[in-house]
Amino acid sequence: SFKDGALKATELLSIPVDQGGVLRTYNGHSWYEEYPTPDAGSI
Repeated sequence: SFKDGALKATELLSIPVDQGGVLRTYNGHSWYEEYPTPDAGSI
């Protein structure tokens, strides 16, 4: 179903950058990287 697909897609947002995802934590807050790289940066 659409709901199942949507929930599965949002799971990708919980994968840290160092594990191939887009999630990074800054000062205890979640941040989603547009261009995930091993070293944190900003654009």
